Amino acid sequence: MRVMRWVGRGVAIVLALAAVTVGGVYARSEWVLTRRADAPPRAAVHVAADSATLALGRKLTTTNGCTDCHGASLEGKVFADDPAFGRLVASNLTAGDGGVLASYDDRALDAAIRDGVGVDGRKLMIMPSNEFAGLADADVAAIIADIRARAPRNNRLPTMALRPVARALVVAGKLPVPYDVIDHRRATLAVAPPAGSLAQGKYAAASCVGCHGANYTGGQIPGAPAGSPPAANLTSAGPIGQWTEAQFVQLFRTGTRPDGTTLKPLMPWQAFGQLSDAELQGLYRYLRTLPVRPAASTTTD
Repeated sequence: MRVMRWVGRGVAIVLALAAVTVGGVYARSEWVLTRRADAPPRAAVHVAADSATLALGRKLTTTNGCTDCHGASLEGKVFADDPAFGRLVASNLTAGDGGVLASYDDRALDAAIRDGVGVDGRKLMIMPSNEFAGLADADVAAIIADIRARAPRNNRLPTMALRPVARALVVAGKLPVPYDVIDHRRATLAVAPPAGSLAQGKYAAASCVGCHGANYTGGQIPGAPAGSPPAANLTSAGPIGQWTEAQFVQLFRTGTRPDGTTLKPLMPWQAFGQLSDAELQGLYRYLRTLPVRPAASTTTD
């Protein structure tokens, strides 16, 4: 009986320590997530609605992955719901029922896209604004024009919820809040670099880091469904080191590698396929200038 009492006390202590740890993680993550942010000290971009601007905006919302998360019509969706990680929700960006568009003027939309701050001062957790921070003024204006031109879609969505694993990653600094890693006083480009240049390739490659990592060495994709293949190493140590420029362009036209194998569905090759040949050539040329680094993990894509 004495042994059982000691075992019971030990279990109680372990449970108490676990409760304190969980409570501490929750409290710390809540503090990180709920701190209010200042709007960036930047003038509003000029948003036009001419056909050329709208066409560019439609292209950019696709090639930058906006439609991957927010839906083909920007109607919003729950794009992940894991009991351990969390429920990840992309807002309905239209003026329909459940949409947020009526709450945002052009400056607020720009702040959400390039700085990761919502109209109410909250920091946008899953919105990859750190990848979009370098977008040129003309490009973000075109994206805003496209958002405003979309037909209203009625779609009420549940709130986003970060659960224990995501909160632990926030506390550990492995799931940074985009707003906190952006230089909000940076100078912005007026227009994108010319297609085919190394500067344009670097500009386009910014949208690759969310999956392929800051060093482009691939590895497990954050937030990807369990069992998903890791992202490829985009340095010349990976498959791209064996491909010609023409083969790289063809990859995004067909979704097929030079060896005849097909890209996994997680790779949005159709979106990048909307880039022109010159833009894809610029991306290839930039990726080939990256320092050769070993893959973060064995890749199958």
